[in-house]
Amino acid sequence: MTARTDAVSKVRAAIRNLPSIAQWSATDKPDLDLLITPRSHAQAIDPDEMVVEGDRGVGKSFWSAILTFDDARRRAALSYPNLRLDQLRVELGFAQARGREEYPSAKILTSALKDVPANTIWRLVTLRSAARSLNERLPPEIASDKGWAGACRWLDAHAEEEERLLAEFNTALSRDGAKLLIVFDALDRIAGTDWGAIRRLVRGILEVGLELRDSYSSIRFKVFLRSDFFNDEEIWRFPDASKIKGSAARLKWTAVDLYALLFRYLDTAKVGDALSILVPKVDQSALYSDPLAQQRAFEALAGEHMGGVRRGRTYNWLPSHLSDARGEASPRSFLMALKRAAERTNDGASLPLSYLEIRDSVQDASANRVTELAEDHPWLGEVMKSLDGLIVPAERAEVFSKFKGANLEKTLTAQRNPGGSDVPRIPTEISSPTLNARDFYERLLLALKRLYVVEERPDRRVNVPDLFRVAARIKRKGGVPVPR
Repeated sequence: MTARTDAVSKVRAAIRNLPSIAQWSATDKPDLDLLITPRSHAQAIDPDEMVVEGDRGVGKSFWSAILTFDDARRRAALSYPNLRLDQLRVELGFAQARGREEYPSAKILTSALKDVPANTIWRLVTLRSAARSLNERLPPEIASDKGWAGACRWLDAHAEEEERLLAEFNTALSRDGAKLLIVFDALDRIAGTDWGAIRRLVRGILEVGLELRDSYSSIRFKVFLRSDFFNDEEIWRFPDASKIKGSAARLKWTAVDLYALLFRYLDTAKVGDALSILVPKVDQSALYSDPLAQQRAFEALAGEHMGGVRRGRTYNWLPSHLSDARGEASPRSFLMALKRAAERTNDGASLPLSYLEIRDSVQDASANRVTELAEDHPWLGEVMKSLDGLIVPAERAEVFSKFKGANLEKTLTAQRNPGGSDVPRIPTEISSPTLNARDFYERLLLALKRLYVVEERPDRRVNVPDLFRVAARIKRKGGVPVPR
């Protein structure tokens, strides 16, 4: 075996072993060897930016964990010195894990809402977080060893005591040159499937966070919100909500960020010597920030083009075909596609990755992304199924004809939940019982656009990005083939 053949095998094996990046948790200690710090993420982890919007798989829980664990936060602080992350004291306000002292579980929250306002619960979380970070005592009625519901009722009846404690804690933090950051993650798990309770609880977090920001200089909330929560108008129905919604950060990944993540994993896998054989004179540090260096390196792994000059360069092709209608790709989809491509590339191939397998790996990423969205939006599977066989870009009338042919108006209307308690079985855009057929189809298309599953071009034709198109068996001339 030649040195080059051995290098190809080692790099391919490393890509096959890429992590699947399943659901992370803010309570899982992050692997610091895999940490990259994109410049574009600075606003998202800025302690003074309260709300962070992001889709599934973009790293909301990962950054929650980085902020929560002291050693991880100190490491990140080196890359973002202006944010003063090393001066933070961080507590969890809510996360996926149950049975934690810091915050009530979804079951406790749902029960407590029957007796007290959502705001009261989060004010109690704030007091307990501040006391814990300062090693201070709270009145016995609201101490951490007391139940949540009873402590909330006491707090509601003792507003002056609450304000006195908050002022004292804020002063103590300021005196220490510190700031308390309370992190909220996994808010889709905050009240099971009770959508009404979810809205009230998330709205309460945002309201209390805004009050704290306006009143106390050293106590802040950091709220990671899924995009559909961020776009839910009901969650933002409280005074001055625009103050925080308008300045919200968005967690997104550029192509350079995605490839930096890949090369960080390869560096951690100890295949730097093998990579140097395939990419002579490569500057390893440049692979984290220089798109030209990244392109040269990736083309050494996968070839220059996707089978021909007209089909595009491999470096640009993959992020582009994994992007939603907003033009954004997630690291979860990106790493999954590379992992699948490496697994399917023949062991005797001259490069670690075959462009044909890269192309076909989009099928896996597409199926996974549609499944993820359907878990959050149960109506989506039926809608995407109705578009099977559509050729895009398509006229709006063609799309509406598909909706009509699948009898979606009747099917989805039958799933309407008049009580409004469960996670919506249909999009809010079509929840009105007075819509006629034409308005129904228009509003359903709007719901798809708001999820960035489809895009409407300037000529009003409808297009579906490959990330969703392939799994739904929607066709496009010259595009990634749909599964047989």
